[in-house]
Amino acid sequence: MRTLREALILGSALLFAACSQVATPWSTLAQVPSLPQTPTVQDFSDQILTGRATGKANTFIDRLKAEANNETGFLTILGSMSGGAPGAAVGQWLEGQSSAQRLADLEERRLPLAQDLVKAYETRTHVNDGIFSVCVSGEELRFKPIGYQQWSRIESGPGPCPTTSITELPSLKDLYTHPQR
Repeated sequence: MRTLREALILGSALLFAACSQVATPWSTLAQVPSLPQTPTVQDFSDQILTGRATGKANTFIDRLKAEANNETGFLTILGSMSGGAPGAAVGQWLEGQSSAQRLADLEERRLPLAQDLVKAYETRTHVNDGIFSVCVSGEELRFKPIGYQQWSRIESGPGPCPTTSITELPSLKDLYTHPQR
């Protein structure tokens, strides 16, 4: 009889210990994080604009690096991206550096260019009725938040939007001098 009683006590103690470790619906409520607030422009910038800016900067720098040893091609790319003719500073830049130095210089401009683009996009970002819109390359892109860090691109705005020449950004400005207007 004594062993049965000890077994019951031991079994009850084990059952109590196991049940105290099981999460109940009430104990998990305190652990659930609160639902996120409406996304901010900073959230939009971090989750949408940064990726777009990085992609555009990568494309531009990669195109310039591909033509870094070909002065005519290099000047053509700068001209097509800026809507005008590059200034004399580019010729001096091309002549004053070895091929390896040009490639390294262009690579060093990649991150600052992406950061400049994000800043430019942020100045063109507007929020209206929970819809985030931004002007990129003359088009009004619109996004609707659909969940935590989730966005859905919706129909573009009426446009056209203002544009900024990539060569007007501080990270590339020394390669381009604007003609007097």
